[in-house]
Amino acid sequence: MKKNIMMLFLVSLLGVSQIFGQREKLLSADGDQFISSAIGVTIGGSFIVTGTFQASPTERLDNLITRVYNSAKLPYLSQVRDMDSFQRINEEVENYALRDIKLKRFSGEVLTIDLLKFRMTGDFKHNPYLENDDVIIFPAYDEETNFVEISGAINVESPYTFQFVEGDKLSDAILFAQGINTAYERVDSAEISRLSYDGKTEEKILVKISDDYDLEAGDRIRILAKTTDKKAYSVEVRGEVNKEGIIYITKDNTTVAEVI
Repeated sequence: MKKNIMMLFLVSLLGVSQIFGQREKLLSADGDQFISSAIGVTIGGSFIVTGTFQASPTERLDNLITRVYNSAKLPYLSQVRDMDSFQRINEEVENYALRDIKLKRFSGEVLTIDLLKFRMTGDFKHNPYLENDDVIIFPAYDEETNFVEISGAINVESPYTFQFVEGDKLSDAILFAQGINTAYERVDSAEISRLSYDGKTEEKILVKISDDYDLEAGDRIRILAKTTDKKAYSVEVRGEVNKEGIIYITKDNTTVAEVI
C-alpha cells in the first residue's frame, strides 16, 4: 500500500515538473520573441527621463510614454520622507506637455501628437503605433503663460486650465472641459478675457459658441449661462406624520403643512 502511494506521488510530481518545464519554455520563447521583435524608440525634450527605450511594434505612443513615466517617477518619490516634499516633487514630475508633441519617423515624416485629445476622445489618430528608430520630442511647457482657462457652465470643476497650442479654438476648450453642462438652458455665448502683452489692460470679447472663436495663450473663457435653481431641494421628516422620510420640496414655496 505504501509503495502504491509513493508511486502515485512520484508520478504526480513528475507531471507537475513537466507542466512547469513546459511553462518556462513558453515564457522563455515569448521573451525571446519579444526581444527579437523589439524596436528602439528615443524620447527627448522636456520629459522626466530621456534616452532610447525598448518598445513593441504593437505598442502605441501613449503606452510607451505611460510605462516609461511610471518607471522613472518611482525612484524620485521613493527617496522622499516628508509629505510636503512628496507633493511638491510629484507636481513637478507631472508637469510635462501632453500636446504639441513631435513624433519624428526614420523616413523623415514628422507627426504632431495631441495626447490630451486622445485621452478625451479616444481618437487613435492622436496616438499612433510606434516604429523602429522613432524619436519623440516633448516641448517645454510653461503653465504660467502657455495656458487657456475655462469656467462657467462646463462639466468639470471650474475653472479648468489646459496647455495652449497654436490653432486652438473655443471648441477645443469646451472639449477639454468635457462639454457644456446640460443642466443649463440655452447656452450659446462665451466671454473671453484677454490681457495685453504687458498684462495691464484687459479686453473682454463676447462671442457666440457656434462661431468657434480663435484662442490665444493666456485667454480666460467663461461659458455664459443663467444660474439654475433647479436643484435637489429636500427635507427629512421623522415622527408621527403622514409621510416619513425624505420629502422633495421647491426652493422657497413649500410649506410645513405640505411636507407633513
